[in-house]
Amino acid sequence: MPLSIRLPREMESRLLNLSKEAKVSQAQIIKEAVYAYIEDLEDYYSKRYSEIHKRTSSS
Repeated sequence: MPLSIRLPREMESRLLNLSKEAKVSQAQIIKEAVYAYIEDLEDYYSKRYSEIHKRTSSS
């Protein structure tokens, strides 16, 4: 799915430098970053739901 975002200039510059150093595309770096962030959010909300469920189940 194509997606367009606007990055602050500093972030764009850092992304470009990282891309050159790592010899991977900027798109690949962004995909990996978003994937990792979503994984973290899923873990966070899964744990949070589990804790809420435990509290309501034990009442």
